[in-house]
Amino acid sequence: MSNCVYNKIAIEGGFKGLDIFTDKNIDFNKIIPEPKHIEGKDDVINWRENNWNVFRNASGTQIVGSNIVLFETDCKIPINIIKRLSEIANRKIEISWATEGMDGNVGRMTFLNGERVCGGLVEPYTDEWKQVMMDLNVYMGDEYYNM
Repeated sequence: MSNCVYNKIAIEGGFKGLDIFTDKNIDFNKIIPEPKHIEGKDDVINWRENNWNVFRNASGTQIVGSNIVLFETDCKIPINIIKRLSEIANRKIEISWATEGMDGNVGRMTFLNGERVCGGLVEPYTDEWKQVMMDLNVYMGDEYYNM
């Protein structure tokens, strides 16, 4: 299992009107707030995995223009965060992701109003797969870019 997942979300219409950042970092607590009454590290991790689908908040946030944000998560994609964000924003949200390493877990999905509209895993080593990896700045080794 990979340790790092590189994520890219593109929000139709941009970030205007969305309160999703804290100190220029995407903040999952602003999308699905973590209850303040949770005690104990294991309880916090379980709550986050059940509600965010990841056990830590986003890291390494890079805002690109008015509608794209790049960030990293541990082990999984924050699918529940993206579903909820598409409900809050009431517009299309596209997420692209790639796991660290060459395990083939690369994908792209579009959500609207909390529902997946299209997408899923991308076939390994196809042009679309390479494009997602390059969009996310995931280094695969020179031999994979020339396939």
